[in-house]
Amino acid sequence: MELADVRNNWDALGRENPLWAILSSQDEWEIGAFFETGREEIREMLAQLEELGLRPGGRALDFGCGAGRLTQALADHFDSVVGVDVARSMITLADECNQLGRRCHFVLNEAADLSCFEDASFDFLYTNIVLQHVGTELAKGYLNEFFRVVAPGGIMVFQVPSHLVPVRAITPEGCRARIEVLDPGPSGDGTVRTSAGIPLPFTVRLQNTGSEHWGDEDQVRLGFQWFRENGDGRVLVDDGQRVHLPERLAPGDTVELPFTLDVPATAGTFTLEIDMVQEAVVWFKDHGSEVTRLTVVTSAPADIDAASGAPAVPADGTQEDDAPPAIPRMEMHPVSRQDVLDIVERNGGEVVAVLDDAAAGPEWVSFRYVVRRPAPGDARA
Repeated sequence: MELADVRNNWDALGRENPLWAILSSQDEWEIGAFFETGREEIREMLAQLEELGLRPGGRALDFGCGAGRLTQALADHFDSVVGVDVARSMITLADECNQLGRRCHFVLNEAADLSCFEDASFDFLYTNIVLQHVGTELAKGYLNEFFRVVAPGGIMVFQVPSHLVPVRAITPEGCRARIEVLDPGPSGDGTVRTSAGIPLPFTVRLQNTGSEHWGDEDQVRLGFQWFRENGDGRVLVDDGQRVHLPERLAPGDTVELPFTLDVPATAGTFTLEIDMVQEAVVWFKDHGSEVTRLTVVTSAPADIDAASGAPAVPADGTQEDDAPPAIPRMEMHPVSRQDVLDIVERNGGEVVAVLDDAAAGPEWVSFRYVVRRPAPGDARA
């Protein structure tokens, strides 16, 4: 995942539904309740550190601050706090929500490093449910940067998933499904016409036509891919949303799935491909399963473009590198536990604790790392 993708993706999410993008446990948040979750999280984290014999203070950094949910909460316990984020829309929102004045400061950083901060600038660094969204190699780079910006004797606490929970791979014969679009069905010319960026009520009928039982516990989902051609004939693909299955399906079983389909925020003609996917294993089509395809034409009225703040994109699908994504999405990317420990060792860090963590969801084995940067002459170094 490239840095430009991360920046554009999160800038778009910050314009559309920032509080949900930051904390997706609820579709809609009351602002007071949203910020209270940050205060509760920081209280629990500091209590956990105290049990480990650590009482950090001084100047703190909130990496991937979003709207400042954790930044403001940290400011209750530290002399000053800086929140840093890659998305301009998030930093704008954080400034608007800031209730603490100069004790809480926000910085836009669009670089793949933290060169906006001097060496040893902070006594404490915290980040949660952030590194998992930036791409594995980018996350490794930022982990190295943590050791540069945290002062000797300082503490860093960061969460990142290590790997997916192992699941059995569905056999090729089990990877068979029939998918029928019920609503909205295509018009007489086989085309669905809708407005760009406006979620579309959608229903499909799904039948397991394979030889095995499968369901959500096998990480089998209904998945979408959007295809469009650009000006030079290349086909561009946006790997879209997933729809979870409400029940385990035996061979021959059928279920209807109503949901809201995310529609590209750009005007153009798309091919929507609907298939089943076993996450991180295989798309069913790769084992010969039938795929359902629709032609979707999206229109982008001026008022939609103005509301999103996004520039219009030509109908041929061409897009500049710094343009917003067709469909903003949160991707998950791991950094293995061993890779994290190797980075800590190379930087001379001390692992205080590696704690099991559920922040990445039940599909992932995830850890919270408590790491100290020893001071010169420290007996524990």
